[in-house]
Amino acid sequence: MYERLKTQMDAQAIRSQPLLIPATFAATPEEIATAEANEATLQALGLR
Repeated sequence: MYERLKTQMDAQAIRSQPLLIPATFAATPEEIATAEANEATLQALGLR
């Protein structure tokens, strides 16, 4: 699984699909700032 994800990341072609029920979690202001600063990377990994 790791090797497949790594290959997809190198090809910039990670496949993702939305969850039927979105997963949510509580985050500190520092965690939110970190996520916002790395938004492009998280989107490339299929996270919104």
